Amino acid sequence: MTEHKPSRRQIQAAATRAEIISAARRLFAGQGYVATPISEIAKEAGVAVQTVYKVFGTKDAILLALLDVFEAEAREISSVFDFAAPADPAEQLRLVAAYHRALFDRGQDILDVFRAAAHGELAALWEEGGRRRRQAQAPLAEGWRDRLPEGLSPARAADILWALTSPEVYTLLVVESGWSGDAYQEWLAATLTRQLLGSP
Repeated sequence: MTEHKPSRRQIQAAATRAEIISAARRLFAGQGYVATPISEIAKEAGVAVQTVYKVFGTKDAILLALLDVFEAEAREISSVFDFAAPADPAEQLRLVAAYHRALFDRGQDILDVFRAAAHGELAALWEEGGRRRRQAQAPLAEGWRDRLPEGLSPARAADILWALTSPEVYTLLVVESGWSGDAYQEWLAATLTRQLLGSP
């Protein structure tokens, strides 16, 4: 099968799109979604305002593109973590803490902007993302069934895991309270272990 290489125009279009997204990410994180007009995004990206409208159409579409960037970064980060590899649930929880620290260190700016700006369909997407995260974590909690403290069901354990690894907790501790990434990761690993395995 012949592999079709992208044309020069396609390469340039992709580069322009990426630059607009990067510019929007910087501006949204620095001054907020609402306070950032498309004209300022265009200036930051070094393109004409008409180019931004041609590529994305609306500012909401740029925000959705940023969410795609976050999901791509999440896949890249998760590819280096094999949560099922350790047989010890405590070690699995240490990996969970390390993963979420890496994920939020890199992409929390996008999540904060999206959460603050979400409305209508965007708000529904934010809620759906939370549900997907909860569903993805459920098998881990089910695998700890024999190690959970008496009275703690896998479903309740999944709820605790979902809550403690939420981006909101990272924002409260790291962004607003000034914790370091190391402090957050250590706290998360210790708290998950204590809550889910009954270990000190």
